[in-house]
Amino acid sequence: MFRFAAAQLAQARSALGEAETQLKRERELALQGFVSGNRLDTLNAQRDEAAAKVRELEAQQRVGQLAGRDDARRAAAAAVQTAEAQARQLRLRLADKTVRAPVDATVEDTLFRVGEWVGTGTPVVNLLPPAALKVRFFVAEATLPRLKTGDAVTVQCDGCAAPVPASIRFIARSAEYTPPVIYSREQRAKLVYLVEAWPSPADAAKLRVGQPVEVALAGAGP
Repeated sequence: MFRFAAAQLAQARSALGEAETQLKRERELALQGFVSGNRLDTLNAQRDEAAAKVRELEAQQRVGQLAGRDDARRAAAAAVQTAEAQARQLRLRLADKTVRAPVDATVEDTLFRVGEWVGTGTPVVNLLPPAALKVRFFVAEATLPRLKTGDAVTVQCDGCAAPVPASIRFIARSAEYTPPVIYSREQRAKLVYLVEAWPSPADAAKLRVGQPVEVALAGAGP
């Protein structure tokens, strides 16, 4: 369709050129008295008609080109939408293959080496979030009445710049080691009970897993 319109415009321009050439030649003859005024009027009208035809076809061509650009813009917009949809699908696929820890944590153990095969649902690393770090210590039976959950303690370790505060959350109700059925008062004094205290997540970063520590009630000695 576009080629046909271009051919029509070329033909109209050729006709306009011939009409202008004919009009110019006839005007020179009219100056010599060989052509009448009516003849010039007719040639002028033919030239104007040819020029109007050229303008009409040029306008149609411009409209056609505008439509073509609109089609190109629509095609480009559709291509962009397709590319964005593909990018979203790729991001979703990447998210499905990316494993993220539910909370910020430190890696305490790596269970596989690079290149080893990992089965579906198999843990790869052991993580320890700061909020899960706790201090475990033992107290003698005689100390139990002085302790209750919620009490504040301080934790001191080698390399700690200052004591780390923590709060008791658990006190065992039974001895860590079961005594004999019959025991003496001296053996009873050797019983110990497990106590667990949690530092704040910010303070937990100052401690390490398995690190020996000294624990004291807040304001007391170790």
